[in-house]
Amino acid sequence: MNILYVIPTLGAGGAEVMLCQIIENLHRRGNNIMLILIHPLHETFENIPNHQFILENIDIQYVELKTKISWIGIKVNNDEFKDLVNKFNPEIIHSHLFEAEVLSRSYFHNKTNYFSHFHDNMFQLRKIKLRSLISFKSIIHYIERLWLLKKYQNDRTLFLGISSDTIDFMKNNFPKSFSQKIIYFPNAINFKQIQCQSIYLKGDKKSNFHKKLSLISIGNLVEKKNHFLLIKIASELLKRGVEFEVNILGFGPLKKELEELKNKLNLDKQVFFRGSVGNVVEYLSKSNLYIHTAKYEPFGLVLLEAMAAGLPVITFDGKGNRDLIQQGDNGYMIYEENPELFVDRILHLWNNTQEYARISKNAIEFSKQYDIENYTNKLLELYQSALNEKTNS
Repeated sequence: MNILYVIPTLGAGGAEVMLCQIIENLHRRGNNIMLILIHPLHETFENIPNHQFILENIDIQYVELKTKISWIGIKVNNDEFKDLVNKFNPEIIHSHLFEAEVLSRSYFHNKTNYFSHFHDNMFQLRKIKLRSLISFKSIIHYIERLWLLKKYQNDRTLFLGISSDTIDFMKNNFPKSFSQKIIYFPNAINFKQIQCQSIYLKGDKKSNFHKKLSLISIGNLVEKKNHFLLIKIASELLKRGVEFEVNILGFGPLKKELEELKNKLNLDKQVFFRGSVGNVVEYLSKSNLYIHTAKYEPFGLVLLEAMAAGLPVITFDGKGNRDLIQQGDNGYMIYEENPELFVDRILHLWNNTQEYARISKNAIEFSKQYDIENYTNKLLELYQSALNEKTNS
């Protein structure tokens, strides 16, 4: 089938990495894929594992999103998008993230089935009471929401939510008539690839397991990822006399502030900012525990990647990641921003090899069910079901 994906850009973020894996799988199964981007490829695009495959095999088009917003709705300059859609003639248009929602709904193609992917709780679609329209931004969101809801109604959109939290968001903020269109569809990882690479890279890690505690955390250096808590956890480990290191993978605007806090707490020999990297599995394979401190986590692909590499996960409650943690079985959820609680759990696992081995094994088994191959099968079934329903209606 002809499948058109729309996404703002491609970089090393979770949604983008997963979409590239989906596209490769679908292409290898004989589907014709077009990818429309609103912005140029992000500087971290080369860190996506299969970025070369995407460049060499997928038709990538760029369409600038030009909008004018008024009280009557949104007007989108969509001639270029319209021409691409009519030429490609897709059976499926699948949009990812908010800007893609607007562009993909700027022109309705009657032969197409529409899918909207909720990788997070899009704040632009949150219910706003009229008496709360006290700022220009709130008014804009109010108009955007009304415009999109009308488009969703007309194009018979199906909504995919990646976690129980995103499902609840949609049910609480969409009209009740949309409830049958909302589908729980958790994200996926390339489990087999991560497993094979991590086993190969680990080698004889068990022989020096207790020499030095190695922690890892993956996420852009932005406020919601809450790396300040992670550095405070490192400081608590230092106070307790533990020999350790923390590798932080990701980039972002808070790097300078985080570096300053690290230096203030005398952690220059323990905490390392590695930036955005392409060899994530290599870092995972050299680590003992995965620590995640995000205040809000829509799902948590990085948690699954860590589990697939055999790492027990200790994470703060980010709501969307509640679906992934089976307390005490494949990791631990911490419900307070308390460094001491994190360190207690870290040391409990570090000093208990049998407990560590049990949770590591369970983590691998748990993450296996999120393999990208199974995900692709289910996605194709969903697409085909939508096509059949439209043909029979």
